[in-house]
Amino acid sequence: MRVTKPILGSVSLALLMMTLTPMATAGGHSNDIPITTSSKTAKMDFIAGQAAMDAGNGTEANALFRAAVDKDPDFAYAWLNIGNNAFSGQEFIEATKRANELADKVSEGERMMIAINMRFMDNNFTEQIKLAKKLVEKYPGSARAWLTLAGAQNNIEQYEEARISANKAIEVDAGFAPAYVAIANSYMFNNPKDYDKAEKYFKKILTLQPYNGNHYWGLGDVYRAQGNLDAAREFYTRSAMLEPNNATAFTKRAHVNSFLGNFAEAREDYDRASQVAQPGAKAFLANYKHFTHVYEGNPQEAIAGLKALYDGIDMLQLNDKQRDGARVFTLTNAARISMHNGMTEEAAKLLAMRSETLRETARVAGTKEFNNIQEANIAYFDGLAAARAGDYKAAKKFANINAKLVKDQDNPLKMQQYHDLMGYIMLKDRKYSKAVDHYRQANLNSIYAKYHLGLALEGAGKNDEAKAVFKEVANWNFNSVGYALIRADAMKKII
Repeated sequence: MRVTKPILGSVSLALLMMTLTPMATAGGHSNDIPITTSSKTAKMDFIAGQAAMDAGNGTEANALFRAAVDKDPDFAYAWLNIGNNAFSGQEFIEATKRANELADKVSEGERMMIAINMRFMDNNFTEQIKLAKKLVEKYPGSARAWLTLAGAQNNIEQYEEARISANKAIEVDAGFAPAYVAIANSYMFNNPKDYDKAEKYFKKILTLQPYNGNHYWGLGDVYRAQGNLDAAREFYTRSAMLEPNNATAFTKRAHVNSFLGNFAEAREDYDRASQVAQPGAKAFLANYKHFTHVYEGNPQEAIAGLKALYDGIDMLQLNDKQRDGARVFTLTNAARISMHNGMTEEAAKLLAMRSETLRETARVAGTKEFNNIQEANIAYFDGLAAARAGDYKAAKKFANINAKLVKDQDNPLKMQQYHDLMGYIMLKDRKYSKAVDHYRQANLNSIYAKYHLGLALEGAGKNDEAKAVFKEVANWNFNSVGYALIRADAMKKII
């Protein structure tokens, strides 16, 4: 699955089993990545955190890694994995920077892992790939090292190479469940897609960990991708029955109920998910409840709900970094809904608040490179708002600002936001062929961007290709604010 934020926990970058001897000591396999700590109890928390992370329980993993650094504040690998399971950009930055400060005190493998995460700070994915390849050269028998390489390859859309690396992880450790998850998700979300293979890998995971409710909802995701929403709902229900405090299972069942038009049931499931979720996840999950109003055709109610959620974030048991992450996510969703529905004044207010929070994140990072990343993102959204308001001159100015800010990044995908914004400007200005050219260079893993490519193709008279795009969008069945905004329109276009 493609990584869309600087958090690598989704591809599980830490080893499961380590011995409990002090200081830089390797695990049970001679080629495992060593860990460094002077505290046996901290290492026990670390091992438990890795187990939670490998099982897909990021919130539990975050808490356990924090317990480890409470016992050993110099535990670099634990700080690294706090970042890998962070709930905001600020939390990721703070934890990764702390790990980097301690890098000269740890093993070579840990230093490599830290350096890989540090490359998110400047979007230097080319260097990240180089570091990850060195990691597998140093530790060829480490499944975790191979999966780290797969994650880096995903970041620059080298999907086939990433699958090879993840399969190599399985080759060196046939019981390493995160590798199966990574490959299954890749076949679901990345081209070339193959839902049958995704199903095969998730079924294999269930033979490895039959009592892990996360893998039941993983298989539910496959059926959702295949368009079998009833089967998906059944597997999400099984997951919830197996683990009644599994917030993700209730959230995913709520997604399916949203698509099926069962909005009251969906909102009940979202409420249940929020009740059982760890504090760090509550605000993020609560966002989805308000998307149900978008699916119902009531964007104003969705915005009102998101604004109320934003106002209540301070009441949640979150640290400052997690609060800021929840604020950005909530404001982004509310702004998207406002822009899409032509509420330009509302969108401007929401984006101003969002920009202020992102700039605070940049101040925490303290580097020119990361500041440029945040400013480029701000320019992208301000450009979308200007284009929606019909001010194409201002929108192009923001697009150029975005391009200038990212030009020095060593990242082959650095111009995707620019092309997305220019595509939208050209589409709104009815310059359809130019819009198509730009959208083909944008991030088409974004279902919202793909839908707008369809509109551009339709405007350019390429109706057969447009129809194929709209069919893919209509049958996407994975929830986001962008999908909530365009699903109904895409479905109308394929009737």
